Amino acid sequence: RNLEQLEFALRYRLLGARSPTPEVRQEADALSLMLLLPFAHLGGRIGRRVAVHFAALEEGAARVAGDRARMWLPLMRALYEVVSGRPDRSIAWWEDFAELRIAKAGYLALQRQNALFLAGEYDRFVTDVSRSAAHRAAALTPLDIVRLAYIERMRGDKETAWRLLADVENVDPAELPWTHRSLFTYQLVEMKLLDGDTEAAARLARTMLPRIRRSARSPTTGAFECADGVTRAFLAEANRL
Repeated sequence: RNLEQLEFALRYRLLGARSPTPEVRQEADALSLMLLLPFAHLGGRIGRRVAVHFAALEEGAARVAGDRARMWLPLMRALYEVVSGRPDRSIAWWEDFAELRIAKAGYLALQRQNALFLAGEYDRFVTDVSRSAAHRAAALTPLDIVRLAYIERMRGDKETAWRLLADVENVDPAELPWTHRSLFTYQLVEMKLLDGDTEAAARLARTMLPRIRRSARSPTTGAFECADGVTRAFLAEANRL
């Protein structure tokens, strides 16, 4: 789906590695890690390549001055911890550049919030979501709302959770940004399972089936969350029946 971006990344990596400019070399190593991290959990040769590029980033971090160049090492470390299944370890890395303008909205803010949410840092997650919405001068996203509903439900405030959920239950996931779709539906399934509505959970889970493919091994594709939600929803509904 992203052949042009992939071609650019490969060309930049090859040319940037030979650049006389430390900032460009730093970005080239970061770009290499972007290509490798979705498969880093497979270990072996890929794991060794990941280690090489992290070592290069750490060595180059002392030679760069710009915010963008200094951001690459903590960003890649944070993403690596998340895809390695340890979002709690990633939080300290996210904080290294949380105040940079580029990290206050968009993809970086989403990944930081994913880490906080998965690590169970709910108070910090709520604060981060509010700050991100204020920074972009926009309302909370449907994903933000369903996650806040889940937090209220976990805290025992069912009325607030249901009120929040009512605002997003009719949202079509296909209309959301692609980075939000699987997470949004997964969280709705979680809510239905918490409420014991296994029939609705299974119905929602069926919409996630196309995201689960044999080739979707990467923790960054959303396939893992889909497989988890589908399995638990179908088992819960089977038990009910």
